[in-house]
Amino acid sequence: MAALNTELQTELLHTLHLMPQPSGYWIAFSGGMDSTCLIHAMAQLQDQLAIPIYAIHIDHGLQTISGQWALHCQQLCNELNIALQIHSLKLKPVSGASIEAIAREARLETFRKHLTANAMLLTAQHQHDQAETLVLQLLRGSGLAGLAAMPKIMPYGLGWLARPFLEIPQAQLAAYAQLNRLKWIEDPTNTETSFARNYLRHCMFPVVAQRWPAYERTIARSAKHCAAALDLLNDLLAPYLAQSKGMYPGTLSIKTLMGFKPNLCRAILRLWIQEQGFILPDTKHLERIRCELMIAAPDRNPVVLWHQTEVRRYRDDIFIHPPLPYPPATAILWHPEQALIDFICNLPDGLGSLSLIPTKGIGINPILWKQSRITVHFGITGLQCRLPHSPHKRTLKDIYQEYAIPSWLRPYIPLVYLDDTLIAIANICLCNQSAHTTNLVTQQGFKIVWEINTAPFNWLFNNQQATQ
Repeated sequence: MAALNTELQTELLHTLHLMPQPSGYWIAFSGGMDSTCLIHAMAQLQDQLAIPIYAIHIDHGLQTISGQWALHCQQLCNELNIALQIHSLKLKPVSGASIEAIAREARLETFRKHLTANAMLLTAQHQHDQAETLVLQLLRGSGLAGLAAMPKIMPYGLGWLARPFLEIPQAQLAAYAQLNRLKWIEDPTNTETSFARNYLRHCMFPVVAQRWPAYERTIARSAKHCAAALDLLNDLLAPYLAQSKGMYPGTLSIKTLMGFKPNLCRAILRLWIQEQGFILPDTKHLERIRCELMIAAPDRNPVVLWHQTEVRRYRDDIFIHPPLPYPPATAILWHPEQALIDFICNLPDGLGSLSLIPTKGIGINPILWKQSRITVHFGITGLQCRLPHSPHKRTLKDIYQEYAIPSWLRPYIPLVYLDDTLIAIANICLCNQSAHTTNLVTQQGFKIVWEINTAPFNWLFNNQQATQ
């Protein structure tokens, strides 16, 4: 598909070269005009970029014809020789909630989950979208971070989210689409003025344009000024954020934060949330972190939630991560079969895998392992464990406290059983339950390693040496 009007492609290529070089580009492809221009222009730049390009389409399931839209996107990607992933969400309206917000949150969370390490998600927001965003944030009473509107690039999931068209007028995209005879989807809801953006687009901005024809460019310029001021503020805050680091990677120390004045504390929290790649909360949720979560008793388990984000505390640390799944409710059968070394048990719900590997120290007796029924359990309370060479049993609660495992993560830690006997707490310790079961562990045995790359579990074990 030959392209006309390469000016847009030249600007796009220049913008991408100013950004970090990713492992791959993922284009958020809705099928509308803007994202169609983006994927078409990116397809023409494949040889010059020399980086894999993929597309991802979200079918929200809110329109009866959404399946046809997915088919349209697939056909265009086939023409452009770009691999496409289609994800069907089947969302349903919730009474009292904005369907716009629900769809946006679900879409962003899907993008986050499927964005591979060091990859870059490209979205097609342009200058007019930026002007709309600033006005909406102004009407919501947002502060500097809100008035900075959408950043051109930001950390996101395991990589980045970038908006390479952010300084390009919508008219330039429309001209590119017409010249290249592109076909795109027209979502009928784009004309419904009950949605905030559509109201601005169809009712407010046409009136503004009669008096200020260049409003799109000038409002977007104000957002750029706010973003520059925010960048400067963040540079000034960086030493305070470094000073506030908690015990685990990516956490903050409550004690340190409590020593700052409220405005400085809020600013540090905002910068921390932004650098961890999450959507900034509104004032209400930010104040809940500062005035509820931070001052809660150390043995409490408070949580603040917004936009697919959870902030929790344990002892002196504040954690931030996507919402946790429900802990597995049933035991998982681990079939050792004939192979012991490097045999893997895959766990559900993104909880990683368990591997059995040899150890020079004390480990699980391989003969008993092969003779036993091996199961993995989660969240069992009231258990005790006798560590190898220890004369006394200890409760799992005491062991978790010694290893500084937050109470809200404990239900997810795999508990490995040989028949009816607890033999290991994954990545923490072996259990030699009584004098009658000393042959469960032996020298030159095997240890169980829990491998997981999902926050916050990876924070707990990245630097922790298991004592198995």
